[in-house]
Amino acid sequence: MRENKCRTVLRYIFLCIGGLFILLPFYLTIVSMFKSTGDIAGNFFGLPPTWNFDNLKQILGGEEYYMALKNSFFITA
Repeated sequence: MRENKCRTVLRYIFLCIGGLFILLPFYLTIVSMFKSTGDIAGNFFGLPPTWNFDNLKQILGGEEYYMALKNSFFITA
């Protein structure tokens, strides 16, 4: 019984660490999208002191993004 409980605890620890490896890049991508270059260099993991939407406007305003999105959709479909 005790060995089974220890195995369950180790399984949950392993799953939590794996979840961090999966979710951390998404967090960093979303948070970095709203930072300036100086903010990224100064505080990589933290929230931005001022939310900068210029990066998002530049990405969504360009035609290269939609071409890459279309290519990704057709390759994976």
